[in-house]
Amino acid sequence: MERATKANEARQSWPWNGVNLGGWLLLEPGTAPDLFGPYRQGHGKVNCEWELMKRLREDNAVEKLWEHRHTWITREDFQLIRDRGLNAVRLPLGYWTIVGPAPGEPYEGPALNCIDQAVAWAEEVGLQIILDLHGCPGGESAEPPCGHEDGSWNWRHWRFDESLKALKALCLRYRGRKAVTGVEVCNEPSNKVPLDVLCSYYASAVDIVRSSGMSANEVAIIVPVYQRSAAEFAEAWNKKCQDPNVCFDFHYYHCFGIWWHGKSLAETLRGVQSQLEELRRFPAIVGEWSLALGDGARTAQGLGSADKVREIFGRLQMTAYGAASHGHFFWNYKDDAGADWDWMQNTWLPGSKPYTLPAWNGEGEDPLEEICDPSPAQPLICMGDDVLLRAFQGRYLEVNGSTAVARGCTISKDCRFTIMPAGKDRAAMGSPVVAGTAVRICTFSGRVLCVVDDSVVALEPHEVSPDASDFILRSDGQLKHRGALYLQHRSSQRYVEVEASDLRPLSGNPDGTLLLGKEQVDYQYRLTVLKPWDPASQRALPRLAAAAPPSLTIQAKKERGLANSPSRCTASLPNLSLLWPTSGGGERSFEGPRQIPERRASSSDSASGISLGASPAASVRALSGGRGRGAGPESGVRAQLLSRQGCRRRAMYSEKKHVSFDTAISAGI
Repeated sequence: MERATKANEARQSWPWNGVNLGGWLLLEPGTAPDLFGPYRQGHGKVNCEWELMKRLREDNAVEKLWEHRHTWITREDFQLIRDRGLNAVRLPLGYWTIVGPAPGEPYEGPALNCIDQAVAWAEEVGLQIILDLHGCPGGESAEPPCGHEDGSWNWRHWRFDESLKALKALCLRYRGRKAVTGVEVCNEPSNKVPLDVLCSYYASAVDIVRSSGMSANEVAIIVPVYQRSAAEFAEAWNKKCQDPNVCFDFHYYHCFGIWWHGKSLAETLRGVQSQLEELRRFPAIVGEWSLALGDGARTAQGLGSADKVREIFGRLQMTAYGAASHGHFFWNYKDDAGADWDWMQNTWLPGSKPYTLPAWNGEGEDPLEEICDPSPAQPLICMGDDVLLRAFQGRYLEVNGSTAVARGCTISKDCRFTIMPAGKDRAAMGSPVVAGTAVRICTFSGRVLCVVDDSVVALEPHEVSPDASDFILRSDGQLKHRGALYLQHRSSQRYVEVEASDLRPLSGNPDGTLLLGKEQVDYQYRLTVLKPWDPASQRALPRLAAAAPPSLTIQAKKERGLANSPSRCTASLPNLSLLWPTSGGGERSFEGPRQIPERRASSSDSASGISLGASPAASVRALSGGRGRGAGPESGVRAQLLSRQGCRRRAMYSEKKHVSFDTAISAGI
């Protein structure tokens, strides 16, 4: 009886507020360190399950995989996830765990007993579960998350028909299971897959899921939008499929690629804000997100410690991703990469309060920049000042001996430079640095940056000629803290460049070599100048404020002038309407946020209506006042929560006088 009750609670589906169980039934190094650890040393280090299984088979150690599968996640983990306020888990699966590996492939499977156990545990504790076909036959990309890192991969290697067969087997086995409220048809498909081909596969996958007995009332189908324009994808998708409960999967990471590494913390936080706007446009799920920041954002000093920055970053993401019609999932439940990726070290997330960002119209400098990276009392850069130089990809220039590189985001004395006037113009010392000035860049150790054979190196002053060491500083007017500058070699007229081809974040060579580029400005030439952090010299600045959770009070008013006229209850928030009939034959309406993780309401007065607050959970409830006075709908009356974006929620008004929105249908765009 208790298990049935928990399973029914789990059916109060969408939006999901959950966590990924990566590293259990599809392996990656960070999420399965016990297995990968022995094979992560030297040049032959293993990065994916394919290579790991080859090594385990060579060592006659496949039993280690089965031990991992039976111990890495347990029922206690499911219970903990539920107890900490989440309502769902996303379970990444390699196709081989469903139907077994194809001939000649090193994977080990099937592992249906493990999937069976996961679904049963979800039902027992009252969690929803999303079955995610994370690794498809042939791979949906060349990357490790699909199971096989393969530099020779192209999109035709993806075996679409076999993927559909695995998906069908999965759906037939778990149709009707109360905890299963979502199926994802693949994960992070390469943007090299033609859009029409991808949408055709998705449409076939939707047909497979529905024909297997998983109805739109019970199971949402998730299709990834990965490294593509969501608007272009939506346009193509609408021509292929009109299923009423399909949502788009967005993976929002802020730490991969030069584009994110080059952003400041303020720019990163604004990026989260823009993601909220994207989520409002489509039926959506954020299938993966983390607390990891890019290199350029990790050194901001204005918000306090790394833990405080992580907290604010997490709260902003939780607020933004709450706009997704179908919810969000943190990556990952357990991860060896640390607190940025490990939900077990951030169990405060489900109950976190939102933060508000200062208003900005996009003109001038964002006021958030000053909060995240405060200016010193004297923000102007003057001749003789010590500065830090951050390259376009977020890493700081650093000199070790004669070698000059953009190495990382850890600031040391080797990252300090002094801007000096070119030649022997000592009278210029202390004067503001302005655009077009000829300068020398000296290192902390007293060396001078200069050009030798198109490379930028650091030599002793007596080894340097003016032709090699003089640079023209290109900037916008007077140079100041957080300002952009370009260093143009005076003799050759070419700009100092950080070679992007040397930058492979999280793997390989982490350094960016300094060399001479072209005579025209390019994005790889941009440097940001900062004064070293000195708390004693910082001005008093406002801090980001935690925002109170939104609330809404609905006032019910009796319409006058007609006998037995219906009561009408209205309120105004964007994107959502709730309509239900009253005993007098009219209707009641509620307008509010498009997506509400939970709104628990208490009757403030049978005549004045309903007061709604906000708290994260699985259901949406609204308590009524007395029936006799027209403050709530009659028992047994059906109601509909209709989103203007296409999300529909149906509810049954019960004898206990509350509306429980326990099923949902997400319409197509």
